[in-house]
Amino acid sequence: MILEIKNLSKSFGPVKVLSDISFSLKEGRVLGLTGENGAGKTTLMRCISGLIRPNGGELILDGKSMSSHVSHKERSSTCYMVPQEFTLIANMTVAENIYLGRELHKGGILSKQAMYDGAARVLSEIGASISPDAVVETLSVANRQKIELAKAFLQKAKLIIFDEPTTVLNTTETAALFKIIREFCAKGGSAIYISHKLPEVLDICDEVAVLRDGVLVENKPASEFTPRSLAEAMVGRPL
Repeated sequence: MILEIKNLSKSFGPVKVLSDISFSLKEGRVLGLTGENGAGKTTLMRCISGLIRPNGGELILDGKSMSSHVSHKERSSTCYMVPQEFTLIANMTVAENIYLGRELHKGGILSKQAMYDGAARVLSEIGASISPDAVVETLSVANRQKIELAKAFLQKAKLIIFDEPTTVLNTTETAALFKIIREFCAKGGSAIYISHKLPEVLDICDEVAVLRDGVLVENKPASEFTPRSLAEAMVGRPL
């Protein structure tokens, strides 16, 4: 198992956002996470990626318990979250953004050539025809997303979380992203895919978990859902 969650709970003050969440994810699989706005999806993903700490329960990532003393940096070497809002610096190059916070040095001097070569390698891995020297503000939205994805490949993350990745992508760009996800999982990686586009979820995911009001109400193979039944599970009533 790449991920095991047991009775995970999270509250912000008196407000309980997640209640006793339990599920697991195997290597090479894509888990879809759905739910209405406010269902707790983002909070759950932030707990998994280490951005926030749960109040209770256990989270095991790649066989290691993610206790309170495990830093976000340690966790990010295994799990990486591709954010819905990009974290790129517009006036920096692609290579500089990919290595931001992980710059390479040789003899105390920034090694731009090594970062260029490393960026070119990971961009090639995801099939991105982007020059490492390109300035981010000159790139399309789809290519900016590929840079975020390249960060995950650079640190060799085993679990990648995609948060509404196709919101600003067209059909061709979405198909290219799905190809990357499938190839990543075919090599033993795993993914969590968050989206309100239910046909997409059922297309790319092997199984689907549904959150409603902070509670896990469904967790079963994607083949057992239709877009309609999935929507009904999300809202808790017939449509």
